[in-house]
Order: sequence, then C-alpha cells, then structure tokens
Amino acid sequence: MIDLATLTGAATVAIGHAASAAVSNDDEFWSVVERASREAGDRVWRLPIYADYRILLRSQIADLRNAEYGEAGTIMGGMFIAEFAGGKPWAHIDIAASAWNTNLELTTVLRGPSGAGTRLCIELAELMARGGTDSWPPAPRNA
Repeated sequence: MIDLATLTGAATVAIGHAASAAVSNDDEFWSVVERASREAGDRVWRLPIYADYRILLRSQIADLRNAEYGEAGTIMGGMFIAEFAGGKPWAHIDIAASAWNTNLELTTVLRGPSGAGTRLCIELAELMARGGTDSWPPAPRNA
C-alpha cells in the first residue's frame, strides 16, 4: 500500500524540493518503492520511523493524536498515517516539498508544479504487475 500527500512543510526543511520525503514500515516493500523511484527518475528519500516516537501519538482525549510537534514533523505525520495501514506493507510519500518547486536556482527539477509521485506510482504498479501475485519482489523490467 502506498499513499502520497502534501502532508507536512517539514519535508521542505528536511530535503528540499528535489525529492519527496518518505517513511515505510516494511524494508522489503520499501526496496521495491525505491527501485521504482530510481527507474522512474522520481526521487524519494526514506526517513526512519523510531519506535520511541510512538508515545508522541498518544492523546488523553482521542484514540490518536496528530499535531505539529515542532520537530520530526515528516516522520510524525508518516507515523500517524501508518496507524491506518493495518500492519500491511506500506509507504508514505510526502510530496509537500516536491510537488511545487519555487527554487529558481535548482536545475534538476522544473520550476512550478512537478507531478511528483506520478511516475513513481506508475512504475511501482508496473513492477508489481510484472512480478505477479506469486513473485515478490517483482521481476526485472526486461525479464
């Protein structure tokens, strides 16, 4: 399972406009997402999920808390979404920084709207389709 969202401005601070920040709960699934990213030319950078940050999601008045903590915003936003993945292999791609490039000096991406994540999702679907249901991770593109 994969989700893309303009979730946090913290992603811009963390890695800038040239890539999308990401978190994932599954190393094997992440390796396929990362491969799709490379093959599609749609950059992603995985941030860690620290188990001890889980306590920051606790709330005295709700089942779960999603609030600005002032630090680790992209990680915390991803951890909040992970609560709804039901333990399934999952990745969150935070496109808040990469969806719209305002940096005139950055020449590796176009200025303005980028379509961040679109090529990644297409490539991921193609990788998974080539792998079939009995093959994980997916077969190489030219196999």
